[in-house]
Amino acid sequence: MGNVGSNYYLKAANGLGENLDLGYFMEFGGFNSSGLSLKFSFLNQETGMASAMELLYGSLDDSRYTTIGNISSYNFGNGVEFFFNPRFNMVSTSDAHFDLGKSQGGVTLKSYEANYITIAYGTNLWFTSQVGFSFYGLSGFGSDIELPSMIFGGAILLNI
Repeated sequence: MGNVGSNYYLKAANGLGENLDLGYFMEFGGFNSSGLSLKFSFLNQETGMASAMELLYGSLDDSRYTTIGNISSYNFGNGVEFFFNPRFNMVSTSDAHFDLGKSQGGVTLKSYEANYITIAYGTNLWFTSQVGFSFYGLSGFGSDIELPSMIFGGAILLNI
């Protein structure tokens, strides 16, 4: 559960295997969507480096988006974990969901067919092995969107 700027989200994932997770997410606030996520960990360690590839697909009515990215982290083993998450995003939407040139949730679309890169980076603080808090920044790059130089976000982490 968390937010980025004026957007809020809920995410849940379940391990299908030691290195494969399937999840569901829902975003609401500045823009609304829901979808599925698939994450494959190719370096999976409790402490030290970890890295995974992720694929997200979401849709709502006549809008859809696909995201492909990498999430890498370094866990110091004392409840502190730094992460870095670059993503390539492909969005197809319409005037029913976005007004071109108008900021919605901190994002301003310049085209209804948008391709852009986002980079999230931050820290996860684990208070127990099941409960933590994440705080991070998000930057975006691309000719089809405008983002503030940085958007900040936070999330409650539950590992059940």
